[in-house]
Amino acid sequence: MSGKNGFVQQARPLRLTVNPAAPASTPLPQLPANGENRVSLQPRFEWLAVESAAAYQLQISTDRDFAVSVLTVADIPQPSFELSQALQPNRTYYWRVRAVNGCGAGGYSPVAQFTTQPPPGECPLDSTPEVIYQQPFDSIPSDWTLAGGWQIGSAFERGGVARAAAPAEISLQSLTSPSFTLPAENTPAVFVQAELAHDFGDSSACLDGGLLQVSTDGSQWQELPEPALNPAYDGMLAVTFGNPLGGRRAWCHRRDWSPLAADLSAYRGQEVLLRFLTATGADGQSAAGMALDNFRLVACRSSSGLRRLEWSPTAVSVIRPAGETVAFDLTLANRGGLVEPVEITADGGGLEVNLSKSELNLPAGGEEALQVQVSLPPDAAPDSRYAVSLLAVSRAAPSVWASAMLNLTVRQCVLNLSAPASLPVLKAGEQTSFYLSLSNLGNDGDTVSLEAEITPGWPVSIPEEVTIGLGESQLIAVTVQAPAAALPAEQAALQITARSGGCPAVTSRLERVLMVQGSRLFLPLVSR
Repeated sequence: MSGKNGFVQQARPLRLTVNPAAPASTPLPQLPANGENRVSLQPRFEWLAVESAAAYQLQISTDRDFAVSVLTVADIPQPSFELSQALQPNRTYYWRVRAVNGCGAGGYSPVAQFTTQPPPGECPLDSTPEVIYQQPFDSIPSDWTLAGGWQIGSAFERGGVARAAAPAEISLQSLTSPSFTLPAENTPAVFVQAELAHDFGDSSACLDGGLLQVSTDGSQWQELPEPALNPAYDGMLAVTFGNPLGGRRAWCHRRDWSPLAADLSAYRGQEVLLRFLTATGADGQSAAGMALDNFRLVACRSSSGLRRLEWSPTAVSVIRPAGETVAFDLTLANRGGLVEPVEITADGGGLEVNLSKSELNLPAGGEEALQVQVSLPPDAAPDSRYAVSLLAVSRAAPSVWASAMLNLTVRQCVLNLSAPASLPVLKAGEQTSFYLSLSNLGNDGDTVSLEAEITPGWPVSIPEEVTIGLGESQLIAVTVQAPAAALPAEQAALQITARSGGCPAVTSRLERVLMVQGSRLFLPLVSR
């Protein structure tokens, strides 16, 4: 756009986007995955981008028909959205998304559902609790290790508990559980239930306290993250008075008998040990310390009606030359408790896509490997980007589905050889070294072959091959020896060629003239 007023003329670029119609394609939900459990209360939503979309509209509901709206967000510029408000725990939600441009809105995506994580100490929906271990501490347990002062006795007006007093001196006391093998199959959650009481003195500071640690080998211990604990820690142990656990979060102050829950779901399928610690410093105060009672390990067993499909991996990105056929190896798993007859489809947006299998019969807990071959167009422009979406749907229950995304980028090879403005002057009969710079300006790493040509009789050496990462530059050492008989100011033509391994037709050439040190003297011939 340009404008003129007398002698004054100005021009500005004007970008126009032409949409011939509302988006024809529907986005495909990616995260949270359809049927996913134990989802964060503030999840990130992601979906496949749609061509010609200017923005997206996201809907979240507590019913599949979206009669009850939890949240509707419009004008989302990118194919993702970070939820800022917390959802309810242990609740099933449904979500869908559609693309919008200046011509209108496209159709909604398939409806995806997910269930948020339960509070510590509760089983997820569609599962039931099963106590797989319990210890009431009525007597000294043979499978627990009491060290540093822990004992079985009375505390906080209750007998038959495990307890550790908090002395007015530096101490570290531990109560270590036996090794537990946590179940994984058809077990969406495993947690500890117990009763806990503690009194670490009247000080407003967290001078003394207790905490819970977990280990998978009995030697390396770490604290459970606070979201896995209920109640959470209420202070940070002071670093003064020599407390051996100073600087760590812990239970401090006073709390009468109350339920304790610790979520161990992150360790399903592993062997773990638990360790309750109390730590005190030489702070001059003594207190009742900490006590534990009615310890139980609970596994949440899924009902047989749980249904969920899952791709692995869910997203793959590759860079390949134009015209190449790319093979992707994926696995489709049935994470539910019923047999699922599955139909698989692929949408390549015009690309040629071949599936090794389009129909599967997946048993409960079973999985199947399959290969997807995608052919890039031979005339595709460098750095062109393509997306292929895979959809696996249960023919027995169409609401049970899973999606995966394959991203392909056409390889772009760009090399640049450069040299200093001035090269060193050579000495006859001696070797001289200098450096060139090779830059990779393409969209992928490259292995580059190097060739040198020079005037006959002038030996030259350079590396035969270098590997250079995306966006990187490397110095290339060049060594040239001028002939011993070379005259002062004698010249040689040097040509260096860098050839891309990823795109053999792509080269970068550099030509320079080398000169021997000194100057020629010309004696005029005078005739008399």
